[in-house]
Amino acid sequence: MHGDAQRWTNTLQRASATFDRMLFNGDYYSLWVDGAVRNELCMTDQLSGEWFSRMIGLPSTISQANLALAVNSIFRNNFNHEFGLHNATAPRRGPEILALSNLQAGGLWSGIEFAFASFLMASSHYAEGRQVVDAIHRRYIRAGQPWNHVECGGHYSRAMSSWATLLAATGFIPDLSTGTLTLLPAAPGDFHAPWVMSSGFGTIIRAGRVLSIRCESGRLDLRALRIAAAPAKIRVGSESRGFQAAPDGTVTRITFDSPLVLTAAQTLAIESPD
Repeated sequence: MHGDAQRWTNTLQRASATFDRMLFNGDYYSLWVDGAVRNELCMTDQLSGEWFSRMIGLPSTISQANLALAVNSIFRNNFNHEFGLHNATAPRRGPEILALSNLQAGGLWSGIEFAFASFLMASSHYAEGRQVVDAIHRRYIRAGQPWNHVECGGHYSRAMSSWATLLAATGFIPDLSTGTLTLLPAAPGDFHAPWVMSSGFGTIIRAGRVLSIRCESGRLDLRALRIAAAPAKIRVGSESRGFQAAPDGTVTRITFDSPLVLTAAQTLAIESPD
């Protein structure tokens, strides 16, 4: 197994370097390259692999500078405040303009839009992600179809990627294999939102310096938390819980003195320092 892992890692490293070297055009990733011929359509879903990897907790494997430029290019070129986020545009003009007459290339698919909106939110561009979500909502309210987003047909399943915007806004990312919950909300200020897992559901509330997780039904098992900074206090109800805080990359990892289990009607409160 170790040999397989090393081989896959080597393949990924070569593929990632080639992806950056061959496809990045200085502003975004070209649709394809064949020798000296390039297709310069700016696709909204050019970063779908990065979106999915980040959502399941895997690290990025491409140039972070190129990634940031591509995100900005997609939003600048493809987003229209009135209609939403087009699947593709041709910012470099050329023969790619002809492709936009294709309904798929020039269309707006809310499943792609929601995915990119959640990626924006998770990439320190919460306001821009919110603009995309608002545009989608207005578009379907005008059409009288808030519960039927038409893509390749009515009630198309890709629009369920809207759930990813909730995960990005609340920063609620559980890892059941280690009992670790990442809680890094992108949404600014105070908010009240749901969390849902196979074991239960509840609410996440931020009010001032306190970020709370309440279990409404079922249970939430925790051995550790990943949060923005070391807290002043953690409690369940009125009972303080012991913990250790240590750096974990750019965030703080909180390990509890003993495993923590939230059951129905219990609330875990994380109080940040003054």
